[in-house]
Amino acid sequence: MRWTIAMILGHIAALVFGLLGLLVAVPNPHLWADSEMGVRVYSWGMQYAGGAHILFATVAMLLVGVKFLGMRRTLWFFAITCVVSLGAELLGTTTGFPFGEYSYTSGLGYQILGEVPFTIPLSWFYMGLASYLLAIVLIGTGPGWKRPLAAVFTGSILLTIWDLVLDPAMAHQELAVRFWVWDQGGIYFDMPAQNFLGWVLTGFVFIGLSRIIWGSEPPLTSSLIRVSYVIYLANLIFAMVISAAVGLWWPVLITIVLGVLPATVALLVAEGWAGGASGDAGIREDDTVQRVSRGVMTLGARAFLARDASRFRAEGIDNIPVSGPAVLVARHFHHLLDGCALQVSLQRPMHVVVAVDWVHSSRQRRILEAACRMARWPMVVRSDAAGSESFTRAERTRILRSAFRESVELLAEGRLLTVFPEGYPTIDPHGSRKDDPDAFLPFDAGFTSIVRSAERRTGYRIPLAPVGFSYTRDERGRWDIEMRVGAPIYLDTYSDTDALIADISARVQMLSEPATSPATGEPKTISETS
Repeated sequence: MRWTIAMILGHIAALVFGLLGLLVAVPNPHLWADSEMGVRVYSWGMQYAGGAHILFATVAMLLVGVKFLGMRRTLWFFAITCVVSLGAELLGTTTGFPFGEYSYTSGLGYQILGEVPFTIPLSWFYMGLASYLLAIVLIGTGPGWKRPLAAVFTGSILLTIWDLVLDPAMAHQELAVRFWVWDQGGIYFDMPAQNFLGWVLTGFVFIGLSRIIWGSEPPLTSSLIRVSYVIYLANLIFAMVISAAVGLWWPVLITIVLGVLPATVALLVAEGWAGGASGDAGIREDDTVQRVSRGVMTLGARAFLARDASRFRAEGIDNIPVSGPAVLVARHFHHLLDGCALQVSLQRPMHVVVAVDWVHSSRQRRILEAACRMARWPMVVRSDAAGSESFTRAERTRILRSAFRESVELLAEGRLLTVFPEGYPTIDPHGSRKDDPDAFLPFDAGFTSIVRSAERRTGYRIPLAPVGFSYTRDERGRWDIEMRVGAPIYLDTYSDTDALIADISARVQMLSEPATSPATGEPKTISETS
């Protein structure tokens, strides 16, 4: 990924360099004409910059494709795209079909058969692959042929959106340097509508043929979609800036609505794939609202950890089942970072039981409740919380019953539920109920009733995994966080609820001991009895 990131940075730098050249240097030669270095940079840019950003992006998509899609899929897509797009471009520049009558200038490098720059098929490849991968995320996967066909068509549309803003700008008469010239006008900013139909057709053909050769949906990951999004968005922004510079604002607006927003939704959905996993059935079965909200929370969790934590380590993640119903019983030390640590570490989506009694204003409460409903996070009101006074007794009863039903339903669907049975964190902006940062509050037994009801409903033994947190401050005041997940336990191995609560509480406390001794810095041995 280091080389991929380097190529992406090179691509973005070349795009910025191109924008400065097209919009600043070329229209204002007095800024550089008297400088020998300026003349050299200008001459180099005119000769090489037009194709440099295309080469950088091509290498980036080849690298990330080989890493995550595999050599076979990536090379097949590359070969089919280059052959189909080059054929379409040669046909278009000589006959006017399928795009209309146009011709290329010499600004994009060596021209194949004197007609089409060699970089053009490469641009079809990297934008076509990025568009198709984003489209798969938007459409989802499933058996049969309807979703794959819809993903291919959506990918060709996302690809065409790029041209909706790029073509009018790059061929505009007010642009100092043009890389292609239209020999006919039309209804779309003096361009033929045929051009965009040709784009959809060409994209549909090479994406469709590639999908047929692949034979199945590709193994998507959040990293792969992240790279695709950056490449796609960078090229849209490049074209939008040029369009805005020549006064074409409608293409900019169209691109934001039909290109930027759908691509961003795809990114958020992909970010919601906990641990980058794409094979978890629950991820694909959720509706778009749940997947987007999960992506937003994952991005937010990463941001909060980057801001407040100097170091974060997670151990024992393998103790969490990769599928099926399970409950995480976690220590509650920090009101925000505990959930962030879990959100970015788990290999599957989780649903957290959240207290909503700490919100005082009705507006904030409505926002919090709406967010929890979108993510399907059960909400509770703690009876002894100061904020519970803003709820009527009937409201508290209704919310608690709803949380119980939803928690059981989530487990019955085979999902992962996280509870903080202490009820109150150690670090809390609203005041802590713990006199000692290392203290633990008694565990509430409510989660055992949820598990017992879900087991009766499903007939499955539901594992309960203890989760410990250890927090220490560094010299800059940021947190060093250690999260450990212990071996799961089961209800039916205990004689009564009190015995289970006592044991799992002890396990969570033991897992919350620092891995290193604060006094000596030597590693501490953590053992756990079964």
